Amino acid sequence: MKPFGELLKFYRLRNKMSLRTFWKEVGKHFDLSPSEISLIERGICPPVQGRERLLRLAVTLGLSDYELLDFLAAALFPGDEVADVARENLAAMEKYCTEKVGGSNDDAAS
Repeated sequence: MKPFGELLKFYRLRNKMSLRTFWKEVGKHFDLSPSEISLIERGICPPVQGRERLLRLAVTLGLSDYELLDFLAAALFPGDEVADVARENLAAMEKYCTEKVGGSNDDAAS
């Protein structure tokens, strides 16, 4: 799994947002300067913490559900193998949930 800062920068650039533009969207709400956001992206400062802050970032970056899970895991478990295990098992968990929901709907229709 990529570190939080790398993911942050990747998603920011994917949205064609300069550092200053991104800061105008989210940094001012976090009391962060563009320089501090750059330090986070380079892994010099720790990831942003707090549910509201992380969700604001995710919405601004337009993350999909899967990207959001990866992004949150990187923020909450930096450098921790727990995040890698969770990500690796995501597909299996999604399949299980889909089959369970599908199975219970089929049973109800019978």
